[in-house]
Amino acid sequence: MKKEEIKKELELVSAHKSARLMTRVSLVSVVLMALITLIFYVYSQENIRELSNRVVFIDSNGITGTGEMKTMEDKEIAEIQMKAAIKYAVPYLYAFNSANYDKRIEKGLLLYGESGKQILSGYLEDHVREKVFNENLEVSCQILNVDLKTKEKSGKVIVVFNQTVFNGSVEQTRKLTAELKLTKTQISDVNPWGYLIDDWVILKQE
Repeated sequence: MKKEEIKKELELVSAHKSARLMTRVSLVSVVLMALITLIFYVYSQENIRELSNRVVFIDSNGITGTGEMKTMEDKEIAEIQMKAAIKYAVPYLYAFNSANYDKRIEKGLLLYGESGKQILSGYLEDHVREKVFNENLEVSCQILNVDLKTKEKSGKVIVVFNQTVFNGSVEQTRKLTAELKLTKTQISDVNPWGYLIDDWVILKQE
């Protein structure tokens, strides 16, 4: 066999080996990529499942509680939602100033049932709006406690809150205890918790 033929033969063998090597490298790369993709998919799905079981409850002051759906009973979830609804709604009719009075009252009426109209009627009789504007009053509201225990017996909820009126450098605080009934309604942008406050009665004022 001539020298040139031997050289060509060697080049063909070398090229064949290189092609086989490249094929093997490509196959290994594809398998590794598929394995990495599978691991990432499984990991992502596990995280999604964990997050989907995670519940975060937020009221107007921030996060009120977190938990997992699988470890929380329906009753516990409902109670947290009801408390958040009360903490969210009550201040709209009990905390305001001259800059936001009309808007807060307007939204508050959407969070209360007939009781909201009764509260507003009382404000009109006492000329609350005129006092807020004329005297530049700042009224704040702080929820102290929401008791759902009475709900099982009477269907009513007890809420205790402070209402403070600031008139310049003078401030007056009163502690109010109210009884109310929660009515389930549609969740919306206006009513994020899906509850209306009704049968609102002030039981005690200190």
